[in-house]
Amino acid sequence: MQTNRHKLRVIAVMLILVLAVAGCSSGGQSGGSTPAPGTGSGESQAKKEKVTIEAWMLPVVSEEKWQALADRFNAEHEDIQVNMTVLPWTNGREQIKTALGAGNGPDVYYIPVGLDQDYIDAKIMPPVTTLGVTQEELDQYLPLIKTNSVDGEIYALPLAYDIVMLFVNKEILKQHGFDNPPATYDELYNMASAISQATMENGKPAVMGFQFRGMDEHLNFMNHIWETLFKAEGGDYITDGKSSINSPAGQRALSYMKKFYENNVSIPGISAIEGFENETIAMIPYIQTVASDRGWYTKEEFKDKWAMVPMPKGSVSSAGYLGGHSVAVNAKSPKAREAAVFMKWLASPEHATLWMERDLVPAHDLEKIDPAIKQQIEQMMASRAATWDSIYKQLNVNIEAGVVELQLQKRLGYTQRWNAVPNQFVAAVTGQISIEEALTQVDRQVDQGLRR
Repeated sequence: MQTNRHKLRVIAVMLILVLAVAGCSSGGQSGGSTPAPGTGSGESQAKKEKVTIEAWMLPVVSEEKWQALADRFNAEHEDIQVNMTVLPWTNGREQIKTALGAGNGPDVYYIPVGLDQDYIDAKIMPPVTTLGVTQEELDQYLPLIKTNSVDGEIYALPLAYDIVMLFVNKEILKQHGFDNPPATYDELYNMASAISQATMENGKPAVMGFQFRGMDEHLNFMNHIWETLFKAEGGDYITDGKSSINSPAGQRALSYMKKFYENNVSIPGISAIEGFENETIAMIPYIQTVASDRGWYTKEEFKDKWAMVPMPKGSVSSAGYLGGHSVAVNAKSPKAREAAVFMKWLASPEHATLWMERDLVPAHDLEKIDPAIKQQIEQMMASRAATWDSIYKQLNVNIEAGVVELQLQKRLGYTQRWNAVPNQFVAAVTGQISIEEALTQVDRQVDQGLRR
């Protein structure tokens, strides 16, 4: 029995020695060290699992181009997968807001330049600097990035900007003795009046000198046109915590608009876009993207007749509407870090030429970005030199006139103002109610929203 026990002990010791030797030689590398995680040879190392994030965007570009961006990002990033959803302009913003409020929204999402006060109040957006965006990266943007700020912190990265420009039919202007577009709003009215009066038939002009977008079938655009006139007159949306549209600036802006319709220079209800295209309207104000969206650069019978020029000067400045497109991260997402990687990538200057296909203004200061990317942007601008020269003139006027401050004010009471302005102002312009009553009604509705 003792002999058997002795044999068992010997066998156990030998097994321990064999296992120890095998363990020392398992590294397979010189020096016998164990590979660091993620650096071993293929099959023996488990690959890092991909994190899938949901991105909800609006059709700033086509759905196909959005998907191409997502595919490219996915190809460039082994550890993050983006699922792209493109929502319609009609209700996409509300879908995003509803989903985020319900706690089941996307990880990264579209938000307009200027942000949304509801998102701010709900703390749905984290400051981008908490997500790995450096101050050096933020410094590459135009000063307009401050429109996406709250108390000095940036909460969304802009992709590109919209501005209202003046579109003129050069041939119609020349036929009526005008070699240049109007430099002031007084000149605009006088030129439009001359054209309309010269073509008047039975109390209506065959060729309208001018039409406000917003006084036609697109009533909501009244908000953009109003902002353009209001800013040119030096207006502020909010003063001492209250809506201040009913001000000297507001009264001048709305009275100016009304003058066109009470004197039959313009006729309400006639489409500004269609009238401009069929050459029955000489001048219209609109977002700069309309030329590309409607194919005006390539229409043989039209492409040499029109021009996009800066807005005229009002009592205070030539500044006007500023809008645009941004991306933000869902603060409640467990994948916020991965979502931020996509946000930074999407908002980088290398994608500027994609937005520029629609004449959207790059969000970055071209003097602060990579020279190779700057060269690509400048080459694209050179293909439409006159257009881009006008766009940047208007952009710089907007910046110098302090349009950032107006944007920060605009988010307060935004929904109430957006809904009130078209109905009240169309009624005032067509003489159904007074200027004073229309402005007061809008102030009242905005103030009700501010008190909630």
